[in-house]
Amino acid sequence: MTNPLPAQKELPDKKKVWRRRNQVLFYVCFFLLVCGAVFQAVRQKQGHLDRLAVLPQESFTQEKREEGRTYFRTWIAYVDNRIPGNQQKEPSYPVHFPEIGAYGKVSFANPIYIGSYVCWWLDVEGELGDTAVPKEGLTLTKVMLGEETYDLGSLTILPDQWDPIFEWQSGSSASNGRSLDQYNVLQDCTLKDAVLYGTHGSRQGEALSILINGVSYEEVSEIHLEEGDTLNMETQLTITDPFSIHEGVLELVFEDSQGKQRQRTFPIGDTDFYNDFEVSEKELKGFLKGKGAL
Repeated sequence: MTNPLPAQKELPDKKKVWRRRNQVLFYVCFFLLVCGAVFQAVRQKQGHLDRLAVLPQESFTQEKREEGRTYFRTWIAYVDNRIPGNQQKEPSYPVHFPEIGAYGKVSFANPIYIGSYVCWWLDVEGELGDTAVPKEGLTLTKVMLGEETYDLGSLTILPDQWDPIFEWQSGSSASNGRSLDQYNVLQDCTLKDAVLYGTHGSRQGEALSILINGVSYEEVSEIHLEEGDTLNMETQLTITDPFSIHEGVLELVFEDSQGKQRQRTFPIGDTDFYNDFEVSEKELKGFLKGKGAL
């Protein structure tokens, strides 16, 4: 005959209360975790990008010739989905300009995190190779990032008009859009005119000021410079539309001591755009909806 099992002792009331409390706490935490995961999934689905969104350009840049290379420089910026934890890898998409068969080399990449998104700013050197740039310029409207083609807006490459009569000496820039560049004058010359290629200052609230030795570029005429003088170029630029890239080129027309007319071009507004890219996630979503990306 088997002995009956000993009766289990009832837990004291205090232990029962603690066990029940722990069970309730577990289920509450589990419920909150599930709700958080569902909320995040819905949020990501509502704002998820199926493809990159490229910021449009209204820019002018210039052909460059160095060490046997012919190329141009420009900024390419695009918005992508943000990877949790800011573990965003530097983009590896090959950059291609299909209209001229030119490939781009990314010399610098900077990410800006905005809510569920990241905006990448790429400093790109586009190889021109044997592509001839006509006097009126060469306009590009498309860019390929990886296998996808995107609207670029308008990027016009102007022919190389570098002239050694002005030698860059020093430069500085500030976060308020002001920049100053100084050039040594290597020969006597007379500034005749200054022509701006670009849309800077054309929108409401925008402002552009370019001073050449204290004179507005629109009023440059018969400014005599002697060998050893300094050419000061001061630029103040205020942009109201952060979702569009504006680069420009200023052409100085001058006459040398032999009476020959010459030109020299200078980049305008091609400083660190990403430093001024301060937008909210709401503003960014408005831009993405306008592009049909959401």
